[in-house]
Amino acid sequence: MIKFARASLRALLLAAALAGSALTVGAMPAAADAAPAGPLSVSKLSFEPVDHPVTTGSSVKLQFTVSDTNSAATAIGGDVYLSLETAPGAFVGVPVDVQFAYQNNLYNGAAYVSGTPQESTYSYTFTVPRYAAGASACWGVSKITAGDSTGATLTAGSAALAGFHAQVQATQLTYDNAAPSYSGLQFASNYTYKRPYTYDNGVPGLLSYQLTIQQDQSGFWKGSLGLRGPGGATLAVPFGIAQYSGQESCGAFSVNSPQYVMCDVAASLPAGSAAGTWYVSSVTLTTNVGASTTFSGLQTAPITVSSSHATTCAATGTSVHSSADCIRCSRAMSCAVART
Repeated sequence: MIKFARASLRALLLAAALAGSALTVGAMPAAADAAPAGPLSVSKLSFEPVDHPVTTGSSVKLQFTVSDTNSAATAIGGDVYLSLETAPGAFVGVPVDVQFAYQNNLYNGAAYVSGTPQESTYSYTFTVPRYAAGASACWGVSKITAGDSTGATLTAGSAALAGFHAQVQATQLTYDNAAPSYSGLQFASNYTYKRPYTYDNGVPGLLSYQLTIQQDQSGFWKGSLGLRGPGGATLAVPFGIAQYSGQESCGAFSVNSPQYVMCDVAASLPAGSAAGTWYVSSVTLTTNVGASTTFSGLQTAPITVSSSHATTCAATGTSVHSSADCIRCSRAMSCAVART
């Protein structure tokens, strides 16, 4: 058997399907959490029993088998996601993404044990994380995705996997009570050389923010920006760490460590939103153990929203009807909204 880097999994399985359809692996969009239909299924899934207390740094072996009734499949691969489980079927934090591939041992991923593409078994040594929301915690398999060389796919969520009871209970953990912090909240770099604005001409107005988040224990998981506009209008903009094919990102920025994360946050103001000045009024940050901290009472990163009606440039007294006109206006002075 050959060891492959995680990033090569997609290329490896595609190469095995030279005459077949493209194979999709990695984190797939969430699907209805029901028993999966189709040729792919999870037939076995369990942690091996251990004869000692499971504590921080303990190693526990996870073994699983994926079945494929498609006799034409010549390769199979996918991802197993391990998450902190706070209640049956309820998970928090960025999951541990364990990739697997038929007949291969993947670096930081699962090892192929035996079988054929129609029924293949893999193992992974899970190291219990240090931090939790208390002195004890449970980790479980929250989702399994897979694909074969014919293009068939599988997404099995927690409900579909509930019958396997694939959890490990750990004790003597470190309680993560550290609040996350943020810095550098600002508009994205495309706003650097002009006054920030967005133009509402009957379609959603697009905004883009950037910030840096630090949390030195379990690390950052997800967050939300609260926007406030004229007349008490509000908008919540969620963001967080996303996974795809073994890689993690927060918006356009790659994530190397959840303890220090740069994020860009894309917001969409609904068409017809109140014209005038909008600003960030709150920042909510949630750690990988599910603890949230909200920074409220903010009035930062103001942006001018002009309506689809004619607006007047305060610098020149002329009407502006387009985003290009508003750019020229905003370089001299803010656009004062004047409905016609």
